Amino acid sequence: MGLRQATWRLVAGNFISYGLYCGLSLIPELEAEWLLLPSIVNTFSGGMLNLMAIANVYIVDVSSPEEKEIRLGVLDASQYLSLMLGAGLASPLFGAMSYAGVFGVAVGCMAFCLLYTLLYLPESRPRAPQTEKSEGCCGGVFELDLVREALQSCLRRRPYYGRTVIIIVVFVIVSNIIILIGEANVMFLFLNQKFHWTIQDAQLFQFYNSGVTAIGTLLGVMLFVRMLKLSDGCVALITFGCKIAGYLVHAWSPESWYMYLGGAIAALGGMVWVLARTMIARMVPKDEIGKVFAMSVTLEAVTPLIATPVYTGFFSVTIDTFPGAFHVLSASVMVVDLILILIAAYLGRGAAKEEAAAKIQRKEKSLSQS
Repeated sequence: MGLRQATWRLVAGNFISYGLYCGLSLIPELEAEWLLLPSIVNTFSGGMLNLMAIANVYIVDVSSPEEKEIRLGVLDASQYLSLMLGAGLASPLFGAMSYAGVFGVAVGCMAFCLLYTLLYLPESRPRAPQTEKSEGCCGGVFELDLVREALQSCLRRRPYYGRTVIIIVVFVIVSNIIILIGEANVMFLFLNQKFHWTIQDAQLFQFYNSGVTAIGTLLGVMLFVRMLKLSDGCVALITFGCKIAGYLVHAWSPESWYMYLGGAIAALGGMVWVLARTMIARMVPKDEIGKVFAMSVTLEAVTPLIATPVYTGFFSVTIDTFPGAFHVLSASVMVVDLILILIAAYLGRGAAKEEAAAKIQRKEKSLSQS
């Protein structure tokens, strides 16, 4: 299956799922069990995690090494901007149109994405035709061979300690997802407990936080990667250092405005995802990147089973003595991730030098041709 075909199937699944939510929201006194139906459709179509994985693979597929980082940065910035718009528009939309209107807007957005994918999105590159065996059960949904291939791609021995680098980076990605989900579960409780914020106050903070992270991601990629061409280790020190500092400011905030200060300090933290995916793309051939990202997404999908009980349990224990303790927990995990990513950057320095040399050769060749 080509990336374009996989994309429109995922978007179509989201379109149907939101359509069902919109329709069910119009039924008065609906039994809660009916709300499982859209979730089932979303799950079997792949869900948003797989859609973002496909987007990453597509960008890596169609981008030259010189454009890869900036395009991945734009993708991440667009996600933060969408979160900012969602936080800003959620209350007005709900107040004006109730649940049906909110889900109706989502259906409209998915319809636009589906039409764009079908009419204008080109295939990234030709794919080998599938055999009958590759289809597997239910059109490939339960194909165990695909799982085995993804594991083999992650665990295959590669030059420049590639296997170790991939395992480390996937671990860092998954642990960051755990932090995001865990903090999202208890953040409002923390803000309400310590500063007596309302839901509207929390949404305003999310709006601000997503906006500054989007700006920080774009500026960071342009400045540190594109212009200064810093090494992976230097970029890791900057982005992880900013996130750790932001978490610590949030943990010990004496007044509410410190939360906004911590968000500004952590603005460059969005570069974590760009750095991680760039390191994976450097180690893995293009025809295997999808398999590695698929394994990463599979692990990300189970992170709520870890993040939710850990963070809610930790917060319930510390709420009376130190409500911001969960931020310290996040900062501690980020310190471990920083150490690991620095080790991965050191091990993969040979691949980075090889990629840099290839970029210089391509630039010299284009100048000689012109």
